[in-house]
Amino acid sequence: MAWDRTALGVLANGALLLLRNQPTRYDQLLPAVGALALGIACAILARLRHHQLIRTPPERMRPAPALLAAITMSIYLFGALVILFLIKAS
Repeated sequence: MAWDRTALGVLANGALLLLRNQPTRYDQLLPAVGALALGIACAILARLRHHQLIRTPPERMRPAPALLAAITMSIYLFGALVILFLIKAS
């Protein structure tokens, strides 16, 4: 659920950028397109995490070390991309 809220927040920020800046050139659309890409990536991560939680019985909720490392790395990467987007958008 937190991933869904994050995806919606990123998409809303992109929409607000479009409304605020009224882009007239293609390069002015890049922040909004970046927000769309981040929102889609976050929605994909949310879907993957949701399916992982559904498939795993509660008594076996501990992920394998390789899977844990991949999930952790994707979270850090997504966080860095959101920070770069916010810096670029402001």
